[in-house]
Amino acid sequence: GELFVTGGSPVGIGDDRHAVLCAGSRAGKGRSCLIPTLLEYEGSVLALDPKGELANVTARRRAALGQRVVVVDPFGVTAARLDDASASLHVSWLIGEDFERVDAALQGLGQRTPLAYLRERLPERLARAVCEHAGIDATTPGSQLNRDARRRLAHLLVGTAVDIAGDRGFTYAEVTAGGVPLGEIDPATMASRTCDNLWLAGEILDVDGRIGGFNFQWAWASGWIAGRSVVEYATKT
Repeated sequence: GELFVTGGSPVGIGDDRHAVLCAGSRAGKGRSCLIPTLLEYEGSVLALDPKGELANVTARRRAALGQRVVVVDPFGVTAARLDDASASLHVSWLIGEDFERVDAALQGLGQRTPLAYLRERLPERLARAVCEHAGIDATTPGSQLNRDARRRLAHLLVGTAVDIAGDRGFTYAEVTAGGVPLGEIDPATMASRTCDNLWLAGEILDVDGRIGGFNFQWAWASGWIAGRSVVEYATKT
């Protein structure tokens, strides 16, 4: 690899190898290594920056290096402000597909319509909305779509850009991960292995479920087991 050198002292890593930097709080990790690396390294970087220091010092420099800098800062801890620094999402409506395959599928529709094709993969209202966003009539036969319209639709289907305008604040925030480790729980009774006469259920435990009822099911199932276990314990004592 290559080291950035200032005055004879290495202050940054010039390639994409992994590195571990260990030092106590306020020991100068950012000032001596992280910031110099971000100021000079031209490759892509994902930086966890809870204090906002890295963004404040290096965001504009990284933009000048040709990187698209996105500062995701829901709590406003950083003063960094760039024209293109607002966070955004890119949604793929057809999971596992890429632009080339979707474009080829649309090109081969013949007399079938984009709506007929998309209804096999998406809810109809969503399929119509994506077509409308692409500026095409969802009921137009595929053979009548011109190249530009077809490619617009294909791009949207695999990467619709969604701007994030803001958040609803801490009042509406939800914890989505973390909790009591499952290794500390007896799954047969939901009793704690570390504290006597304690049963736990639901989101207090470290269980992550996908949106769509999985967390509800976990809460109900674990609550049912814990409740039965508490009753059984109480009737025996």
